[in-house]
Amino acid sequence: PLWDALAFVPLAGVAIQLGDHDRAAALLEEAHAICRAGRIMWTTTFILHMKAYLAADLGDFARASELYRENLTLAWAMRDHRFFPSALGGFAWMVAARGDPERACRLCGALDAWLEVTGVGLTRTGRIGYERALATAHTRLGEPACAAAREAGRTLRPETILANCLPSLANCQSR
Repeated sequence: PLWDALAFVPLAGVAIQLGDHDRAAALLEEAHAICRAGRIMWTTTFILHMKAYLAADLGDFARASELYRENLTLAWAMRDHRFFPSALGGFAWMVAARGDPERACRLCGALDAWLEVTGVGLTRTGRIGYERALATAHTRLGEPACAAAREAGRTLRPETILANCLPSLANCQSR
């Protein structure tokens, strides 16, 4: 089942790149069903992240928020150093898009520190979320305020980040 589920992910990525969002969503849903049935957790974090990115890219912030919440929770529970920061980059994008650019910059600062400490890189979709969060925040705050918030975020511990993100993701659904 692992390889069956994984086979759908690159196909979904290609569908996203080609703008075939319906096909991408169907492929990711199929992969997610296989993972749920087989209790394949690592691949589930990957699929949740892709589904969240797709929903956010389509402007469905309520669905993206729900998926990022699941992604963050599962990645943290598994101590997955690859998908936790990528989900955090996507979450920062949601925070910025929902009108809290200062907080988005703090989350990006926390993410910067996490990446330096762990030495991992963001997934492609995590990088896009991170860059969109920063671009939105820079536009709304300006460089000095964004840089200050980002520096302040570098001191946040992962447990604090997670505790602060999860209630906020639930609040995003109602907006």
